[in-house]
Amino acid sequence: MSVTEGNAEKRIYTVLFIILSCISVLPVWWFSYFLTADGPCHVYNASVLKSMWWGDGSFYSQFYNLNTELEPNWFSHVALAFLMLFVGILTAEKILITACVLGWAFGFRYLVKGLSSNSSYASLCIFPFLWQMVMFMGFYNYMLSIAAMFFICGYWMRYRMDMPVKRMVLVSAACVVM
Repeated sequence: MSVTEGNAEKRIYTVLFIILSCISVLPVWWFSYFLTADGPCHVYNASVLKSMWWGDGSFYSQFYNLNTELEPNWFSHVALAFLMLFVGILTAEKILITACVLGWAFGFRYLVKGLSSNSSYASLCIFPFLWQMVMFMGFYNYMLSIAAMFFICGYWMRYRMDMPVKRMVLVSAACVVM
């Protein structure tokens, strides 16, 4: 196979990957609501958090004490609360769900390309796994952590043979944050 044929094949897989990514998030944006089991709880908690931090939280402070310890669900709540500063509640949740789905797709692609730059086609294998029970349960933090794991592993695969202290610290910090 010539270099030109190889580049054309990579472009085809890249275009196909982008098309499938767009199709994957279509259900989120097509309907008015995207209902998940825990999603409404996350959205409600985030709206309370937003009111307590950036609004008049006097009503909620009568009933709630803010837990400042690092808990596993904090990331999605803080992200949703921040997004709610700019967009409505439903749109904020749709953006977060889109980040979960596309994070998996592009994170897996980054990992696969870290294994071998010639294996663009293998990144298409993630699409049957994007919509799974965990996503429909509304476990946004889990979905985002797996996406982060794909990116961290992909980064490690790219630079594992050239890992100065700065990169080791970066990978270690990313793992702690994940």
